[in-house]
Amino acid sequence: MSLIVAIKSVSSGNYLDGRAGQSNPLMTKRPARGDAYLNWTLEDLGNKIYAIRSVSSHLYLDGRGPSDSDPLMTNRQPIGDNYLQWTFESTGDNKYAIKSVSSGRYLDGRGGESNPLVTARNPQGDNYLQWVLEVML
Repeated sequence: MSLIVAIKSVSSGNYLDGRAGQSNPLMTKRPARGDAYLNWTLEDLGNKIYAIRSVSSHLYLDGRGPSDSDPLMTNRQPIGDNYLQWTFESTGDNKYAIKSVSSGRYLDGRGGESNPLVTARNPQGDNYLQWVLEVML
């Protein structure tokens, strides 16, 4: 089962932008509804693990390894590839921390910067590491 969402940073209010055909995701202020660049499919891989796939580019969000700080976009398949696997941890009030299985780091929306990071900080009480998932119908 999959779900289409917009992924909004609590810290900046910007959305995760999958860009078409680009290797790096961005953070964007545009409204998400009807904007394929800002819409993502959450693909349930089982055991509370998900792949995050851009609706516009059909590329997957890649959490990379423990020494990398920038997530990428890739066209590999997520089954058996923990770089493309993510978990969602509730931080309360319908907010989530998005954690890379491969690096153990959290998706970081930063404060108004144009590109997201992956960061090893604790997401509790850290708005940069918290996200709101807006379901797109």
